Amino acid sequence: MTPEQLIRTMRGRVPFDIARKILEAHEIERGMGWDSTQHRFLQNDFDEEVLESLGEALKQHILCGEKSIRFYRLNRASMEALRNSVGQVTVSNSRFQRAYPAQLDDSEIDGRIRPPTLAAIEQNDDGVGLVFASTRAFHKREHIDPSTLGDDAASALENYDEVIGISLQKYQAMDVVWIPHRGNYAEIRIDYPKGMHADTLEAAHNSTKLLFENVLDRDALPNPVNLFPLIQKIYDAANEGHVVELGFGTTTGSLKHEKMRRGRLCLRRETYHRGGKNALTTPIEPYNLSVRWRVTLGEIISHPELSLHGNARIAASANPTIHEMTVRGCVGAADYDHVRDRVEHFLRQP
Repeated sequence: MTPEQLIRTMRGRVPFDIARKILEAHEIERGMGWDSTQHRFLQNDFDEEVLESLGEALKQHILCGEKSIRFYRLNRASMEALRNSVGQVTVSNSRFQRAYPAQLDDSEIDGRIRPPTLAAIEQNDDGVGLVFASTRAFHKREHIDPSTLGDDAASALENYDEVIGISLQKYQAMDVVWIPHRGNYAEIRIDYPKGMHADTLEAAHNSTKLLFENVLDRDALPNPVNLFPLIQKIYDAANEGHVVELGFGTTTGSLKHEKMRRGRLCLRRETYHRGGKNALTTPIEPYNLSVRWRVTLGEIISHPELSLHGNARIAASANPTIHEMTVRGCVGAADYDHVRDRVEHFLRQP
């Protein structure tokens, strides 16, 4: 992979704040944004060892970065059979396979939608990941500051509380089916860029599962695990990361949605939140939670964030259920594994 392919692929899929940490770990100069960083990057004369290390960092981000995840619990015999089946899979020649881990040229991504194709099989000490590449499109919703649109537009929009822009985004997705060497939970990890609609995400999860089972030529995964109970369990674990977002209901009939804007503080201990809880006679009922951990990766500090997005309607149902969790902010496998291990810890609790 050339330096041009490497930095173009990183720019296409890695959030800039995460890319800065990857480059910092390799002692590579960064700029104030992608344009200046890419320019400085291409001025370097890299040796093969550095390029190989950056390529491995990119592969880790493909496996773990900015994902929506579903867990699938199998018994011991089924998991062993699945591992054996995956061991027999080979990757066929394709555009995605030839380019991997680089993405296709921008013209190929913009040209047409390409269906998911097995592009690579990655294996490490923890498990095996089957990487399914595709080109995907979605309508991205973004908040727009009217003041950035000029005086006439700002004046015309001054009576609106918010302005939303919708744009068609095309990108190359790298979705992963992960089979661990140990344990009973397989995962499907779907690329989840910010702004992607829930319907597109649902379709991607379902199509990746179907394609994986077609590759194995058999039904392999059961229904995904219900993750809704983790919201209460993680919130109640007072020292489990920092809660930075919380949606909950109260027995007084009100619904609350709180966010912690100061990253080092936790909503569980925030004065306003505690005061409101103490005024109630019964516990709150969380249904939407984001929690962030601090993970040391050598000289780099990572803050991976887990989100479990339910809502009041789900919480009020007879059997509250959500199947996906979102993990953002991971630099690589180590900080993602920290989040996954904590999730599996709470899944094992009654």
